[in-house]
Amino acid sequence: MDRYGRIVQVEMLLLFILVHNVSTSSFSVYNMSRSLTNFLFSASLLPAPDMSPETLITKQGYPFEPHYVPTEDGYILEMHRIPHGKHGNVQNFSKYPVIVQHGNFQSSADWLLNSPESESLGFFLADKGYDVWLGNQRGNEFSIRHSRVPVSSSKFWNFSFHEMGMYDLPAMLDYVTKITQKPKAHYIGFSMGTTLFFSGLSKRPEYSEKVGIGIALGPSTFQDHFFNSWAKVIAPFTWFIQVFQKFAGDMPVLPQFVANLLHKILPIICHPKVDLIGICMSVVQIGFGHDQGKITKEMLYQITKVSPSSSSMKAFLHELQLMGTSRFCEYDYGSDENMIKYGRQHPPDYNLTNVRAPISLIVGSNDFLAHKEDAKNLGRKLPNLVDFHYVPYEHFTHLDFCYATDVSNLVYKHVVGLLNTYDNT
Repeated sequence: MDRYGRIVQVEMLLLFILVHNVSTSSFSVYNMSRSLTNFLFSASLLPAPDMSPETLITKQGYPFEPHYVPTEDGYILEMHRIPHGKHGNVQNFSKYPVIVQHGNFQSSADWLLNSPESESLGFFLADKGYDVWLGNQRGNEFSIRHSRVPVSSSKFWNFSFHEMGMYDLPAMLDYVTKITQKPKAHYIGFSMGTTLFFSGLSKRPEYSEKVGIGIALGPSTFQDHFFNSWAKVIAPFTWFIQVFQKFAGDMPVLPQFVANLLHKILPIICHPKVDLIGICMSVVQIGFGHDQGKITKEMLYQITKVSPSSSSMKAFLHELQLMGTSRFCEYDYGSDENMIKYGRQHPPDYNLTNVRAPISLIVGSNDFLAHKEDAKNLGRKLPNLVDFHYVPYEHFTHLDFCYATDVSNLVYKHVVGLLNTYDNT
């Protein structure tokens, strides 16, 4: 057995031990596993190129700034700023800054991968004169700090997109507008980045006043038609995962040390010269749909170097709870706990009439994770929907918003047109 096989065996053993001991209050096994993984990587047994956002940004000739944003409940979010375009091209100071938020199991790096760089949203916006702020959701590899709780504690992982909307969204809007001295910031969200946005503004409607325009790429709120309604078959089994979580305690659905391992292994497996018959691409197409070649094998190889990233089991469960239903509601703790938390047996719906900011919904016709029918349902409930836009390509899927070969023509130019319309002019 070669060294890669031995490392995989060690990691699988550690993961097995972690799952069976995750209910321990100190998460000591989690720490042990992470420490051993870090040792293995530091020994360069699985070397990999530096794919940090700083490297991805600076190697293309753009300026980079890291920023650390504290939330009301103690999390410290890392944001990556591209203040202007390439080679000293100064930003247009009449424009509002733009917050760009990734989806679940992603990070800010996913907005910087596409080739050429003009197909990456972070660089595309910077070259159009925008001050770009790439967010990172709590719990991913860049936002694993807390002022009081260590990442190894189950308390750290007690969050879903609800807390991201309640605390992360206001923190980012407050921070970005303060630093840039602008009254508003635009917001572009993808997938769960839209879920936290709409839940957050519904609970804290005063923050609509700080949004120039909210642009939802692949909006993921209502999920009655998720996976072309097959979720209705899967949804009843969500209770099994919830029972496990209650027994084990709050935990990451994908611990970062496991994600780091995948970032080493998957680029080897999915390298175009190794995966000659396209197994990796077939797996992606089964999970996200067939886009007729918009995501290439070379692009998929780059994606595996940074994705997936870590997230919480509770966030994953909250999404599962919505699948196959016609509701967009708060987390369901079960009847007894719901009575304590909400004063009712079932969780309340998010009040979308509170979302008063101008909203654009941009939808892929072949996106069955953020289905067009669910997007229509969302649009009907928004009081200030200013744009409902189908991507002009019939095979456009969920992941194409980030990685498609000509996504700038299909999506990003329309996005910039909306930003220009709602700028500080």
